[in-house]
Amino acid sequence: MAYFIIEEIGGYLIEIENAIQSCELAFCRPEGYLTQQEFEKLILINDAAADGRITPEKRIELRNELLGK
Repeated sequence: MAYFIIEEIGGYLIEIENAIQSCELAFCRPEGYLTQQEFEKLILINDAAADGRITPEKRIELRNELLGK
């Protein structure tokens, strides 16, 4: 188990094994976990949206494509 304090909600206790299996602590998709390269692409997509280089809609499209949704 791990205990976190999250500003918006206060204390948060999680069971690590269950959180990993349910993708609460890891980026995963139906086929399994993301590779390091895929995770890096996801970060680039999010950064591009945060910087305004792509629209929020394009971010969702690219993210869904990457995650196989």
